[in-house]
Amino acid sequence: DKDVFAGSATTGDVEVKVLVEAGIPFVDVIKMMTLTPAKTIHADNIGRIAEEYDADINIIDENYDIVYTMINGKEFKNAIKKTK
Repeated sequence: DKDVFAGSATTGDVEVKVLVEAGIPFVDVIKMMTLTPAKTIHADNIGRIAEEYDADINIIDENYDIVYTMINGKEFKNAIKKTK
């Protein structure tokens, strides 16, 4: 359901896809998913790709599916890989 996300178990990659398809620019969606929550909880080491920040990164493909994950700068071997 595209109408409700609060309190749901919807994953971030699905939320990105829905928001972009709703017309929100990709860059704005990524900020909403990363930097905005980090600022909200006053975290000064997450939410950006920059020196002195945690290296927690998801790489997504053109379909917004997660294809690679790093946590603390290390590959996360158990990342969910979607099969088609």
